[in-house]
Amino acid sequence: MRSDALIPRHETLRLPGGRWIAYRDFPGPPGAETVLLLHGIGMTADLNLAGWFATLRQRLRVVALDLRGHGRSGCPSPEFRLEDCADDVLALAKALGIERFIATGYSMGGLIAQLLWRRHPERTPAPVTSSGPQRSDGHRCSRRRSRSRSG
Repeated sequence: MRSDALIPRHETLRLPGGRWIAYRDFPGPPGAETVLLLHGIGMTADLNLAGWFATLRQRLRVVALDLRGHGRSGCPSPEFRLEDCADDVLALAKALGIERFIATGYSMGGLIAQLLWRRHPERTPAPVTSSGPQRSDGHRCSRRRSRSRSG
């Protein structure tokens, strides 16, 4: 990618099993932490998250991928599972030499970010989610009460 390019071209990575994943990699400043952006269902990284690219890349390395079965990435397996999407994200991070990253997801991408955090806490310290459930295990979270109950 040219260092002055506003939007880097899509790259592709061949995954185990012959599938491939498309992504954009925005370098960010030297030594910057990496954020992996995960889009919502029926979207692409460009369609769902392009508004975040310019701001985030000022301080972070930004990797935005099209999840399996979306956009420029390959078709999903017959049984589409979020766990498989999380495995794809981890495979991409490993291939790009990214040891630790901030998993940031919108809607379905938020569930994938939570799965990454639960399965690989050493790689992603905490998920950042938007417009999605609070937990990826199907249970509702209860809010902590700030006052004790009386009587």
